[in-house]
Amino acid sequence: MSYFHNKEGRNILFFLVHFTFFIPSSKASITLTVSPSGPVEVNQTVTIRCTFESNPIAALFYTTENPSTSFCDLTKNISANVCIGDCASKYTTACPTDEIYSMVYPVPRGWNGRGVYCRGLISNERCNQVNFSVTVSVTSVTLTPAQITVDAGKQITLTCQTDYCNPAANITWYKASAVLTTPTTDTTDTDSNGLIRTTSVLQYTGVAGDNGQQVYCRATNRPEKNVESNKNTLDVRYPPSTDPVITASPPELQYSNGTRVTLTCQLPGGNPVATLSWRCKSTGVAGTNQSTSTISVSVLSLVMDSSYNNQQCTCTATHRLLTSPKSRSMSLNVFFSVTSVTLTPNQITVDAGKQITLTCQTDYCNPAANITWYKASTDVTSEAASSTVTDSNGLVRTTSVLQYTGVAEDSGQQVYCRAMNKKGQIVESRRHTLNIRFTPLAPRIEYVVCKSTFATITWTTPYTAYNDVKLQETLQYSEQSKIYVNVTNEQLNSTKTNRYNQKVAMLKPGTEYTFRVLTSNRYGFTFSNTMSCVTDSERLEENYQGCDKGQIIGGTLGGFAFFFILAMCFFILYKHRQGKGTFCLLFKYIHEITTIFCKYTFIRLNITSIRIKDN
Repeated sequence: MSYFHNKEGRNILFFLVHFTFFIPSSKASITLTVSPSGPVEVNQTVTIRCTFESNPIAALFYTTENPSTSFCDLTKNISANVCIGDCASKYTTACPTDEIYSMVYPVPRGWNGRGVYCRGLISNERCNQVNFSVTVSVTSVTLTPAQITVDAGKQITLTCQTDYCNPAANITWYKASAVLTTPTTDTTDTDSNGLIRTTSVLQYTGVAGDNGQQVYCRATNRPEKNVESNKNTLDVRYPPSTDPVITASPPELQYSNGTRVTLTCQLPGGNPVATLSWRCKSTGVAGTNQSTSTISVSVLSLVMDSSYNNQQCTCTATHRLLTSPKSRSMSLNVFFSVTSVTLTPNQITVDAGKQITLTCQTDYCNPAANITWYKASTDVTSEAASSTVTDSNGLVRTTSVLQYTGVAEDSGQQVYCRAMNKKGQIVESRRHTLNIRFTPLAPRIEYVVCKSTFATITWTTPYTAYNDVKLQETLQYSEQSKIYVNVTNEQLNSTKTNRYNQKVAMLKPGTEYTFRVLTSNRYGFTFSNTMSCVTDSERLEENYQGCDKGQIIGGTLGGFAFFFILAMCFFILYKHRQGKGTFCLLFKYIHEITTIFCKYTFIRLNITSIRIKDN
C-alpha cells in the first residue's frame, strides 16, 4: 500500500491488486500477463499483455463478470505497427508484433475478486485467467441517530456503519476524547463486488453527567488510515437533584405596608430544566420565567399589604422525570405601625381604697406593640398585665389591664398610656382624670387670736385643687365648752392657696372660746384640731374732774400693774412645769384718756390669756 499527494495536498490511497494465474494442463497457445504483478489499488493502472502463437487478427479482453462482452478490443495496423480500435483511443496500447497486444488499463472497484482473460478474433480459444484482489480503503463511517436523546438510566441504540471497502474495516467508539469500552456488536455484509461493509451497534445507557458530550466513531481498514464519523451530542434527560432556593429583595423579610418585594426562585440542573410555579396565600400566582438551558429561574413581584402578613409564598419545581415535585417556601412578615391606643373607661371614678379596672388597647399591628402606663409623669407599667390576640392576617392587638386602687392624694391627677411597636414611633391615648371618692382629710388650725369682741383663726387644708363641688369647710366654735355652733365669718387675705384666715365677730369680752373646722363632702365628714382663746376683759378707770389727782392715781395703778405682772410670770412658770398647757400673755401698756378738762396718760392693762389645748 502506498500514497501520493495531489495538488490540494490530499492523500490518495492506492488499492493493491493480487493476481491469480490459471495455467492449462496442456501448453496454451495464448498467454496473459499483468504488470505490475501483486496488489493494486482502485484506478491504479496495470499493463495487460496478451501473447499469441500466431496472428489472431485481433485481441479481445474479457472479465469473468461479463464473459459475453469484451471490455477492450485491439487490432494491429500492419503498416504502422500500432493498435487501433476503441481501447486504442482511450488507453495507452501497444501492438509491436502480429502476436503481442497490450494496454495500460486503470483497475476498477468491480474487478475485486474478478478474473480477466483474452482470446483471438478468429479462435474461440481463451488464455489463462488472472484474478484481481483490489484493496479498497474505507472512506466513510456514519453515526445514527443524528439526535441522541435518552433519559438517564435508559438505553438507546447507537449505530456506526462504514461504506463498502476491502478488507473489512474495524470500528472504535469514542465519547468526548475517551474510548468507550462498552461492548458492541459488529457485523459485516458483502456487495456484488466482494467489498465489505462493517456495522457496529452500541447500547448506550444515559448518564446525567454525559449530557452535552459528543459521541462518535472511527473506522480503519489499513494501518495509519482511518475515517471519523459525524459527532453527535448526547442529550441525556435527567431531573434536578436539589430543591429550589428563594431569595428576596429587599432581603429583610419584614416589610412595611406598601413595600414592593421581589422573590426569585432558582433551581440549577436538570435536562431540560424544571418548570417553576408560585403559590402565595394558598393561591396560584404568575411569575416571570427567566430560565436558561442550565438553570430554572422564576421572578415574582409583590406589593405588601395586610393579607401577606404571616403568609407563605411557595415555589414548586416540576419535571417529567421527578417522582414528586420539589418545593421551597418563604414566610412574609408585613410591618404595620401601631396607630392608636384607647384608654377605658372614659370616666375614672373610684372610692378611696377600692379598685377599678383600667384598660388600654391598641389597634391591630405587627409586631405586637408594647404598652406603658403613666399616672401624671410616673411610670406605673409594672402594676399592669398585658395580653395579645391575633387576627386572620396575623396582625396583633395588645391589651393591657391596670388594676388601680383609689388613693385620695391621686384625685385630680391624669392617667394615660403609650404604645410603641417600632423604635421612635409612639402613640398616646387620651388622658383621663382620676376622680377619687373619699371622706375629706382633716384641716389643721394653726393659731387663733382673740380680741375683746372678735377672734382671728388661721387654718390650712390639704386640698389644693379638689374638684368635688360638694366639699364644704365650716368654722365652728364653742363658748366655754358648750355645744359647737356654726359661725358667720369674714374671709381675710392669705398668701397661700391652701391657707385660710377667718375673722369671727360679735364675741363676748372676757370669755373663753374653742374653735374647730368641720370638713364634709358627699362621702363623709371630719374635724380639724381644736384651739381655744379668751377674749379681752377691758377695764378702764373713770374720768376725774380734777387734774391734780392724776399723779396719785397713776402711781398707784403703776405699782399695781408691776406686782400683777410679776405674779403672772410666776404663775406661767408654775403651769409650764406641770405640763398642763401653754399660755401666752398679750399686754398693752399705754392708753390715753382725754377729758374735757385735761389729757391724762394712764396705764391701761389689757391682758389676753390664750390657752392652746392639745388634741
